[in-house]
Amino acid sequence: MLFFITGLVISGVTAFPLLMELRFLSDLLGVGSATSSDGHTGLAFWILTVRLGLEATYSDYPWIGYGTDWLAFGHLVIAGFFIGPMIDPRTSRSAILTGITACVAVIPLAMICGPHPRDPVLLAAHRLFVRHHRNHPAALLSQTAQVDGSREMKGPRQEYPAAAC
Repeated sequence: MLFFITGLVISGVTAFPLLMELRFLSDLLGVGSATSSDGHTGLAFWILTVRLGLEATYSDYPWIGYGTDWLAFGHLVIAGFFIGPMIDPRTSRSAILTGITACVAVIPLAMICGPHPRDPVLLAAHRLFVRHHRNHPAALLSQTAQVDGSREMKGPRQEYPAAAC
């Protein structure tokens, strides 16, 4: 139980200062002054890509950080709900099962809603899900329309959006 509480608290606390943390990691990796992720590989590429994306997003839409603040707060609140079951697990079986199920459910949710286009496993799982769930927002992007008895695309086929859910 302490494992889940600790994981939720760490996830919550580290979600507040995302840009500051990414700048720190960029400096730690020696790529703090880079203005592009081109030419970098591995962890440096990923940290730079996310840092530059957040910098661009925060400069144009500074209020978007409120979403991650609420996400962080949610992690802390959920961690609080594990304290009672940790003290007396016999009377809190349903809370324990619900909490553990929610924690485990993050993995398939990530596979369905937001795979990184360079991760072939997550992208394949996402496409498989979309193929079997035609009303999913990502599936709606590539649906076709009946025009004069022939199937014609509504627009150019697009890659599935990262945040389809």
